[in-house]
Amino acid sequence: MSIGQRLSAIRAYFGLSQEAMSQRFGLGTGGWKRLEKAGRAPRDDALAVFVESGIDLNWLITGQGDMMQKKSLAREEVDETLNARIFDAVIELYQKCNLDLPTDAGEVAARIYTEIIAADLKDWNEKMVALRYALTQTRRKRGL
Repeated sequence: MSIGQRLSAIRAYFGLSQEAMSQRFGLGTGGWKRLEKAGRAPRDDALAVFVESGIDLNWLITGQGDMMQKKSLAREEVDETLNARIFDAVIELYQKCNLDLPTDAGEVAARIYTEIIAADLKDWNEKMVALRYALTQTRRKRGL
């Protein structure tokens, strides 16, 4: 399997279009499509996003091992209820501020999800407190 084919497999895993993958990985318009077609590895700054997304770089570059890092969450382990609540909350944040949803809204929601999961909170109410705090921090950082 070539690097281009492995990039295509990553895109299929995330269930995103080439354009959405370009945005997620900071590759510019059509960047993901060009990488898949050319079969070459992305630049270093994009590789950091691969690592953050759980992709095993050894697999991406060499094809050896598994696509996903061993430490990353398996798709089955994602708390879909929490994930949906976070994304809804990010949308609500921008709506309350009468602003259009930014193109990186998914990344904002993913960052918040990762922070809450990393805190290893078991109780739903604790997770919601952490969500409210994360939204407050997002509002401040973005000047909303």
